[in-house]
Amino acid sequence: MVRRRIILSGIVQGVGFRPFVWRTADEMKLTGFVCNTGASLLAEVQGEEKETERFLRRLLAEAPANSRVEEMTVYEAPVRAETGFRILKSRSGGQQLDLSPDLAMCDACRRELTDPSCRRFGHPFISCTACGPRFSIAAAIPYDRENTSMKAFDMCCECKREYTSPADRRYHAQPVSCLSCGPVLTLSETDLKNLSAIEKARELILGGGIVAAKGIGGFHFICDARSEAAVKRLRKIKNREHKPLAVMARMETVPGFAAVSESERQLLSSPAAPICLLKKGPDYFLAPSVSFDTGYIGVMLPYTPLHYLLVREGDVFVATSGNFSGEPICYSDEDAETSLGPAADGLLTHGRRIMMPCDDSVAGITKAGLQVLRRSRGYVPESVTVFVKGKKPADILAAGSDLKNTICLKAGSRYILSQHIGDLMNPKNYDLFLRTIKRFGALFGREPETFCCDLHPDYLSSGYAAGFGKVIKVQHHAAHIAAVMAEHGLEGPVIGVAFDGTGYGTDGSDWGGEFFAGMPHRFRRLYHLETVMLQGGDRASEEPERSFVSYMLHCGEDTACDPLLKEALVKGINVCPSSSCGRLFDAAAWACGIRCPQTYEARGSIIFEAMAEPCDSFWPVEIKNGEVLTAGLVPAVARALAEGAAPGECASRFHRSLAEAVLGTCIRIREETGLGAVCLSGGVFQNRLLSDTCFGLLENRGFEVYTGNRIPVNDGGLALGQAYIGQLLYEEDD
Repeated sequence: MVRRRIILSGIVQGVGFRPFVWRTADEMKLTGFVCNTGASLLAEVQGEEKETERFLRRLLAEAPANSRVEEMTVYEAPVRAETGFRILKSRSGGQQLDLSPDLAMCDACRRELTDPSCRRFGHPFISCTACGPRFSIAAAIPYDRENTSMKAFDMCCECKREYTSPADRRYHAQPVSCLSCGPVLTLSETDLKNLSAIEKARELILGGGIVAAKGIGGFHFICDARSEAAVKRLRKIKNREHKPLAVMARMETVPGFAAVSESERQLLSSPAAPICLLKKGPDYFLAPSVSFDTGYIGVMLPYTPLHYLLVREGDVFVATSGNFSGEPICYSDEDAETSLGPAADGLLTHGRRIMMPCDDSVAGITKAGLQVLRRSRGYVPESVTVFVKGKKPADILAAGSDLKNTICLKAGSRYILSQHIGDLMNPKNYDLFLRTIKRFGALFGREPETFCCDLHPDYLSSGYAAGFGKVIKVQHHAAHIAAVMAEHGLEGPVIGVAFDGTGYGTDGSDWGGEFFAGMPHRFRRLYHLETVMLQGGDRASEEPERSFVSYMLHCGEDTACDPLLKEALVKGINVCPSSSCGRLFDAAAWACGIRCPQTYEARGSIIFEAMAEPCDSFWPVEIKNGEVLTAGLVPAVARALAEGAAPGECASRFHRSLAEAVLGTCIRIREETGLGAVCLSGGVFQNRLLSDTCFGLLENRGFEVYTGNRIPVNDGGLALGQAYIGQLLYEEDD
């Protein structure tokens, strides 16, 4: 007879782990107990040694689907005189660093939701240990009902029986409720509740109206995606003129308007249930205003019971964040009533408080696998674990970037990246930034001793960090590459390729097309895209003609343009040196005839990618004196177009030329350094054509290629890289 004490860390609370342990031990006739602590799951198990060892193997092999065991530690413990296996009340001790993300409705709950014989038939808030809200309703740790916004709802006798029965799949499912005791769904300006409110909301939507509906992490604006009038009205309300809108439909409806691979089906149906970027199908029938500029459509399945009841088979509804352009998602009933209510035809809401707003995540499938572009609901707050040899683990707060901001709380070896916050220049987003920092510190019980921020002196996020004692400033593109390394557990050294719009360089110029080599805190900038004097500074990203003229004049090519713009460039008025790949794309898109207003970030480049047609030819790019001479690609595009080449061919040749330049530069670095691992990061690598082409070319030449999968390659992943470099520099900078 032996007894083992087991400590499990990771996502082991709020996912049915305790009842799983109880059922397994009970089935094997073992004795002992299991309970949550603040920091982990604790169990003691007693029985014959052979059976006890088999139990330990089963804990890992058969763990609940939505759990993630980061570490299992097993100790010998004294044998006790006892009978049975018990689930004990949660204990305090340590601080939990992993909390389950919000999870999409599971199949078992979906069956109950649609079964008239089930007591939860039509219940808009049905959930169990395998699904439902987690992060968005958590007020404190440990994750118990009294520490969530469900504390406001007293369970009825039936729900309490399920909640307290270890054999039931709703055992300690904190959001558990039913029609008798749970939140009540209401529709504004009516006395309708639950199913009746949903039916009326559907009637409004199908009649061309707009409904604001409260989901897990905030409100959505919802309208019929087939109605051009409704979509146009919604765009006017949100002040979102051209940026694509996401739609929601059931899986059986999606193939009618989008191409869906098996891996994309799995992503759509996963517990994270993100918005998945799918290629538009040949029979695409949605309103033109849903998605103007790209060959992709953002699609998500109804991931909550409320959405599933609202969106029926055959429906395709626009479901976009309930906010106004540039602002954070609306998540409180009070704000919704005053801001969204007057704009919508109906407000579908309920009394379960959202403790932390969380937008829908956005993802796609590339040659490199999963690519998360906006990491929020379904993924946050899953942590990344990185052990740094020989370094004392530090508690760090990384402030991220000013665009697509997220923050990262590093506690020991755990890196906890926040939900998408947005552009900090908007005061409401900056306020959310401050509240998220405070919330993460309270939720995970950490007061950082060190702060990391971007090297840019004028970033609001950097200004925030500067108000604290120990601050480590991290170069923007080094952080991009470090984020990929942290996600994949790479110690280095590596080759890093960082392509984005802009980032403050160590020489004070604008970087954005960088080739690094080495360790993340000791990167050497070996090569970069050709430096061009850009006119207009930040205005160049909003007015791509400035980039086009800058590149053409740099290459000695005269071009028709605003005489004042040309004069400013010739005289060096308001110009700055830049190696930005984002501005190179803007210039090439303009050269290819894309002259649309930049009503959202990188619009011209997105259209440029979408127009590319299959083509294997490319323009060779030289490497000279540390520069990859890509500026000449802009006049090459303009000349080819003038000579009668199709715009789609020009777009394709540009992408392939840049990818070949990446390959050539990486080969040269490998010859110089012996390094064979390449990390691709930066917002430009959201361009699937470029990313896939680079990935394929590099792999075919024997490189190990890494990029962001579950962590965004754009600035949404920057805070993770800052925190990783901060840890590497922590003791050195004391």
